[in-house]
Amino acid sequence: MNKLRGKIVKIEKGGELSFFTINSFDVPVYAFVVGEEADEFKEGEEVFALFKENETVLAEEGSGNIFLENEFVCEIKEMKRENFLTRVRLSFLECEIVSIISSRFFKESDLKVGKKMRVLVKASQMTLMKVDNG
Repeated sequence: MNKLRGKIVKIEKGGELSFFTINSFDVPVYAFVVGEEADEFKEGEEVFALFKENETVLAEEGSGNIFLENEFVCEIKEMKRENFLTRVRLSFLECEIVSIISSRFFKESDLKVGKKMRVLVKASQMTLMKVDNG
């Protein structure tokens, strides 16, 4: 599970859906929260934005127009092939993000350690968790 720490800067509510804007290391992170769970969070509160490794999309820097709410410019630190899947570890500012891709795609790609990539995540794939400061 990927985890980015940040502070809620804005909550927009519309019916059963709430749209959160979180500041993580001066980078905006966006998340949708459905239902009453959104009422547990307040603007100014520290949270973790969580997303699974298989909910990421990798794109080369400068490649095409892809429109997803969350885009993190990262550098590949390590790649580990495991049967059908390859785990790609990337550094994003002070954090690590892990993406899982198919090993078939990995073999056909020109991914390598040190390469700059964009990691994209839909806001609907983000989950929020309160930071325990105690």
